[in-house]
Amino acid sequence: MAELKPIALVGLMGAGKSTVGRLVAARLRCPFWDMDDVIGQLTQKTIPQIFADEGEPAFRALEHALLRALLTGVPAEADIPDAWRAALEGFARTNALPAMPAVIATGGGIVERADNRRLLAQHARVVWLDAPPEALAARVGRDPGRPLLAGVDPLARMRELAARRTRWYAQIADIRIRADEAPPEAIAEAIVEELR
Repeated sequence: MAELKPIALVGLMGAGKSTVGRLVAARLRCPFWDMDDVIGQLTQKTIPQIFADEGEPAFRALEHALLRALLTGVPAEADIPDAWRAALEGFARTNALPAMPAVIATGGGIVERADNRRLLAQHARVVWLDAPPEALAARVGRDPGRPLLAGVDPLARMRELAARRTRWYAQIADIRIRADEAPPEAIAEAIVEELR
């Protein structure tokens, strides 16, 4: 690979970041971090529980602190509960972050914060898994694990998120891959080829 930076997969929910990320990491023989899974481990809560109990701002603050830890080895100062902070600091130490290369599956909303976009642009090779809202809505449907889809029409919400986030994905992406026209294995192989 040309640069020794973590590889961060971005894109809307349902684009396949977790599935494809695991495959890319296996091909590159490097660590894989699914940010939503790590957040669940750190907080001992599911993402919907965090949204319900703490609110989206608390989730986004922890997401930012974790992203910074994964990319730089130093968690960001964040307005998060002390227990989460301690767990995050322990996670960073235990895993000798930043691990490079590594593959990181970000949450779809990671680009909502300008400081996250800056971190990604500066410290990662960013791969955008792009797919139309119609394909993504069909994939995720009314998944109870997706708090941004709770109680709303999935297609309408996916269109709204795409309208807001697409420009940010495009702004930071080093590589853009269509994520709705091939199986995950082929998408992972295309990413590995692009990274060479």
